[in-house]
Amino acid sequence: HGVIEMLEKLLDKFIAERTDLEKTEMNSKHAFDMLMQDLTAQIEQATQDREEKAELKAKTLQAKADALGDLEDTTTTRDADQKYLDDLTATCEQKATDFESRQQLRAEEIEAIEKAIEIISSSSVKGHAETYLPTLAQQSAGSSTALAMLRADAHNNAQA
Repeated sequence: HGVIEMLEKLLDKFIAERTDLEKTEMNSKHAFDMLMQDLTAQIEQATQDREEKAELKAKTLQAKADALGDLEDTTTTRDADQKYLDDLTATCEQKATDFESRQQLRAEEIEAIEKAIEIISSSSVKGHAETYLPTLAQQSAGSSTALAMLRADAHNNAQA
């Protein structure tokens, strides 16, 4: 009987130890599964972060390339606009200078015409008009086509 009791106690002890070992093994397996799940989640998150960073880098490089292209286009346009402005300014200055010289010429012509009117209106010339006027009238009838051609030519040059 003593031996049977001892064997039963040993059996109970072995069952308790086996239960403890199974519990420890289950806890270890659960800890391992948790660790694997955590590591898998970290790997997935790191992969996703890397892909997002790669995508962001690609977008940034594309934006930089676009900005450089826009800068080049803008610079080219600005340079062309500046050249146009310089040419236009030079043209305007030339036209202003030409206008001033034409104004000066017109003022001198008006002055000459006023002097001619003054001379023609003077008393020394008034009496001679009847003498020379019929001759001028006859000459002007023959040269009226030449005068018309001169006027048309002067008009065309003024338009050009």
